Amino acid sequence: MLLKVELRRFFTRRFGMVMSLATVAAMAVILIIAMANSHKPSADEIAYAESEAAAARIDMAPRFDECQRMSPLPAVVDGEENWLSGQDCAQYDPDLIDAANYLYGSVSFTQDVPPLMYVFGCLIAMAGMVTAASFVGAEWPTGGMTNLLLWKPRRMEVFFSKLGASLITITAGAFGLTGVFLLLMWVITSVGGYVGDVNSTWLGEFVEQVLRMAALPVMLTVVGFSIAMLGRRTAAALGALAAYAVVFEFGLRIIGQFIPGLYFLELFTLSPYVIGWLIGRYEIVDYGSSYSNYGDYVEPTTITIDRVGGSIVLLLFTLVLVGAAAWVFKRRDVANG
Repeated sequence: MLLKVELRRFFTRRFGMVMSLATVAAMAVILIIAMANSHKPSADEIAYAESEAAAARIDMAPRFDECQRMSPLPAVVDGEENWLSGQDCAQYDPDLIDAANYLYGSVSFTQDVPPLMYVFGCLIAMAGMVTAASFVGAEWPTGGMTNLLLWKPRRMEVFFSKLGASLITITAGAFGLTGVFLLLMWVITSVGGYVGDVNSTWLGEFVEQVLRMAALPVMLTVVGFSIAMLGRRTAAALGALAAYAVVFEFGLRIIGQFIPGLYFLELFTLSPYVIGWLIGRYEIVDYGSSYSNYGDYVEPTTITIDRVGGSIVLLLFTLVLVGAAAWVFKRRDVANG
């Protein structure tokens, strides 16, 4: 089966091994920094933190109840603005208030690992993109792709076998490294920090976060693979990434911020949709509309991207890109480029 062959080839590529080692090295740096900036809290520190957390839960409970009641309602209710409309009430959940919030100088598993997961997940996703691009891009200049198609002329089988091998290997590696990272962070916080309250509410939120993060390496693996297949070079994927960052993420944002009325240009970048997918909400605000012609403050025009909107755009972008790569690969003259 061609997929098994491609899986073996993926595992034996030296570039993939180098990227794996680089990711492990980055993980080691994160862990070392965590250990260096943490200490085991004393009994008095823990008692103080727990009392503060208990008081905060009592204060937050009414706001959480109000959010659950008002969030499903429209933005204006009985002529008054409903500022809780569409809000994610999880941010007001009293069960998510932990004593770790009130401990200082100690790394906590429940408080510090979730944000670190975003950093670590992005590192894995970027490594996956470059590795997948190298896996297919390196075959074009050497003639390996041409020789493979002479042996196995069914191009779509070749395309999706290579894509499948990239996805299987990188996804498995991402989950494996994530598991090791979480285990080591648990050890660090148990020995030299504070674990925190791992209750069912926190665990449910964290598992959901990890699953959302898992989509990022998958997406970037497909993106890197597709661009390298379209450009026939590993450098094509890296060049496209650099060009996108300069032209769209920086260029369009600067134009949108300094030219009145062009705030919507941020919609043509991917980062708002990634943040909307991962965090649950991202707002593009036209601050130039904050004041009327008479100098009075008014609510600025806002475009909100939620988790559903972000996921739809990212899915469509990925499908269009991989579809274009498959179509070009099927029709192009491989021998003459």
